[in-house]
Amino acid sequence: MKRLFLLIFLIAINYNSLFSSNLELLQSVEVGNEPVSVFKDMKTSTFHIFCKGTDGNFNGVFEPDSGDVAGSWWILNFNNLQNLNAEKVADLPFGKISFIVFKPAFIESERKVFLNYTDGIQAYSLDSYQEMGEKIEMSGATSLEYTSNHLIISKSSSMNQIDTIIVLNTKNNQVYSKYPVGKNLKQANFYLPDDSKKRGIVAISTGGFGSDSSEIHFSEFNHFAQPQFTSKIVGKTVNSLNLFGDMFATISVMMSHKIMLFNIQTTELLAEINLPTTGWNGPSYAIYNGKEVIVVAYNGKLYRYYDNPETTEIDFEQKGEVELSGKGQSFEIIQIDEEKELIAVATPLQSNYLPNNKVDIILKQNAISSVNSDFSSKLYYCADKSIIFDKSNIINNFTLMDINGNILYKANFPINQYDLSHLSSGIYFISFTNNEKIYFEKINLVK
Repeated sequence: MKRLFLLIFLIAINYNSLFSSNLELLQSVEVGNEPVSVFKDMKTSTFHIFCKGTDGNFNGVFEPDSGDVAGSWWILNFNNLQNLNAEKVADLPFGKISFIVFKPAFIESERKVFLNYTDGIQAYSLDSYQEMGEKIEMSGATSLEYTSNHLIISKSSSMNQIDTIIVLNTKNNQVYSKYPVGKNLKQANFYLPDDSKKRGIVAISTGGFGSDSSEIHFSEFNHFAQPQFTSKIVGKTVNSLNLFGDMFATISVMMSHKIMLFNIQTTELLAEINLPTTGWNGPSYAIYNGKEVIVVAYNGKLYRYYDNPETTEIDFEQKGEVELSGKGQSFEIIQIDEEKELIAVATPLQSNYLPNNKVDIILKQNAISSVNSDFSSKLYYCADKSIIFDKSNIINNFTLMDINGNILYKANFPINQYDLSHLSSGIYFISFTNNEKIYFEKINLVK
């Protein structure tokens, strides 16, 4: 399998130093019982942590004397690494958060979050931590995504029948579209295809429980048309889906003990990482950031895999692991500087499956390698805070992304130059096509 992108920068530091592990568990921070989801809020420099609570005897009735604990919402400021303490900001309804299918829609720009409870969907303010508006009466939502006043709801019946992606207008709580796809639908995301006249969806479904029938689904379709999905079997018990820009999809397949990286524009499988996990302790959550894959697993470990740039294949090698305080469920990453990142991992259960109440804060060194401005190809160069493409090359489908894979600019037409002067100093990624090859590269903008 040939590499779909080329790293253009010449690495300015030693290879062994670049790929050293440098993973360190700084602290296990106490929060509420069974933290299942964590999100970063760069405006307030905090992690938001959502805890499902504990139903000690599984009867759905809140009985504190029997060990029941209500759900809760916590925040943790990540500016001071010497004093990592979490603060509870709200109690959440008892028994309404599911362990396996809790995937909220966190919208930092609009200062709100939608939580998918077992009996409906509720919006909350990220500043007051209070409810916003009426609950959306829709049970069975396994995950939520959000774009332009629309919720993308993955709705599952938990039966062996075709489930539905629902697009709901949050202004009037009216259903905009329904897209049937997959059995036991787990998660769905919209993306922008290279054809600007279309929209795209990538989704995952578990398939029949206990069988090797989990699938990933792709579709690019015209507005107002019904999507026709291309589906591929990925193994047993697919668990999470994360997109990087409009190009890459990373999925974790828990019972098959692997991570799979796809090009969502072509549906091609780019790489497959087999984890050293067994039984029910496989990978739960994985993120690809353009050069490495970070994975947490139910065996209580976090793994780091790096794509070796010296090979012509996409070739991930394990470059470190760290022990967690419990079974890893999900995580969030923030950039501290060019050399460090923080990873906050939600660990809802201990190794013996008893409730845990910890979020693990991990320091990852050498998060972004130092680079210089000497390119190994002459497709483009940087001058006066601009990207300038060589006139002899035809560049199409140019995309600019920030360090988190958020798209800042996208052009589906030939382009010769792009001005970077309006951007802050930091790390950015660009992708573009030339002679039908896709290039994916990193730039270090210093002002």
